[in-house]
Amino acid sequence: MQGISLMLLALLVLVVWVGCSQDNSVLNDLTAQIDALQNEVQLLQANLESLGQLNLTIDTLNRQIGVLQDRIDGLDNLKARVGFLDRQVKVQADQDSLNELRAEIDLLNDQFKVLVLQASSNEITLGKDRAEMVLIPAGPFEMGDHFNEGTVWERPVHTVTLDQFYMDATEVTVGRFRKFVTQSGYAYPGNWKNVAQYSPTDDHPMIYVTWWDAMAYAVWAGKRLPTEAEWEYAARGGLVGKRYPWGDEIDKTKAHYDSWNDGKGTTEAVGSYAENGYGLYDMVGNVWEWCLDGFDGHYYSRSPEKNPLAGHASIEELIKGYKGIGTDRMLRGGAWYGGTGYLRVAARNHDRPRPWDSFGFRCVADVN
Repeated sequence: MQGISLMLLALLVLVVWVGCSQDNSVLNDLTAQIDALQNEVQLLQANLESLGQLNLTIDTLNRQIGVLQDRIDGLDNLKARVGFLDRQVKVQADQDSLNELRAEIDLLNDQFKVLVLQASSNEITLGKDRAEMVLIPAGPFEMGDHFNEGTVWERPVHTVTLDQFYMDATEVTVGRFRKFVTQSGYAYPGNWKNVAQYSPTDDHPMIYVTWWDAMAYAVWAGKRLPTEAEWEYAARGGLVGKRYPWGDEIDKTKAHYDSWNDGKGTTEAVGSYAENGYGLYDMVGNVWEWCLDGFDGHYYSRSPEKNPLAGHASIEELIKGYKGIGTDRMLRGGAWYGGTGYLRVAARNHDRPRPWDSFGFRCVADVN
């Protein structure tokens, strides 16, 4: 970064102009700021080392930090020269040079703040599809219909505790699914013209996908579909006991639904509405999203608390044999032409693993 070079030049100018009597406090202040900067470098490096899963981000930032560190290593020598020249030079300090140096140090500190934010971000790009994913924190939540307004399948409300996981920030788009088909040679059984009728661009959500299509994509990408519990937890976005991802009141500006009546009659490009509290887009509306679980209308009354999955002993067992599964799978989130009842984060739907004009998906990835 040019900020370091400018700072060093300004510091060399400074030592020629600074006198020893009235400006000791200025030199001490600048020396303290240099020490603080060195500490920030070390702290940033420690932060990067603690984020071992963000390999791509770490590699990039470490290269940047390496350049900064090489230049900062010379600051101790410069500080020694400042102290020496302070005893030798007896001239009036040039206030403009001091101000310029202060500005350079402030700029450098701002650059480090940006790097720290980048290093600690909860967003990451993972998988062959290179989709942006968001880290969903581990924790408990109350799963189910808190308002007794849905089906009996949505009750009783029960406590579920989940491990942390990554989730796609958006639904899988037409463009990403087309890339999967091209790169993997997957024999997509659907009709692209049908897809284009309701999802007309590569930025719209992929539709007319079977549950098997969604599973195949996820396996190819090195990810998987979410469990129902993971989906609902993520959709709530950190809110407790609310009806929708944004609160309890319906708001047409928050999701894409009832599209036959608004004159549009298609899906919306992903990310067209504001994200929820976890940074996820279109968790309700736009397209129904396939989940891993099989349908079990009584599952909530006997669901285990930790990482539940209906109908299967384990996620690994399900993925290994998914091609032979033909029973109903769960769908979440409502759709572009659906009503408000299905926008509830607790709302459950199920269907055969067949394609439909409102069936899509997004993926998750295990942190470890």
